[in-house]
Amino acid sequence: MLVQEMMVKEVITARPQETVAQAATRMRNEKVGCLVAMEGAAIVGIVTDRDLLGCTEAGHETKTCPLVNHMSKPVFTTEPRRDLLHVAKEMARRKIKRVPVVSAGKLVGLLSFSDIARFMNEQVDNIWSEWIQVMAITKAQAEHRRGR
Repeated sequence: MLVQEMMVKEVITARPQETVAQAATRMRNEKVGCLVAMEGAAIVGIVTDRDLLGCTEAGHETKTCPLVNHMSKPVFTTEPRRDLLHVAKEMARRKIKRVPVVSAGKLVGLLSFSDIARFMNEQVDNIWSEWIQVMAITKAQAEHRRGR
């Protein structure tokens, strides 16, 4: 499976000069856990809900503190045609939960461990469903052979 099959295509972005309070409001309104910080078409950082908590923990004033002070950089990115398992292993190795997806230098999506986990859960459900069907057919065939 490829990253492009799993990524979210609508990525919410921010400018590094925006305040932490503005970012927090956007994240809440958009129901997302991170924003990709952009300067023009360039990814310059990524900020998560935990980064925003770090701002308040440090005693900064969220209404005036710029995101640039709390975003992670440099940002690990991947391409849409990369193998999903390879990228998931790299995310685990780097201890990151979200990866911007870039094609030809342009942000085209975001991949998160939540997306991967949701997909894996669906696959497990499908496997169990198929297994139960096989078992039901096998049981019915066995009962038929026994004349029941």
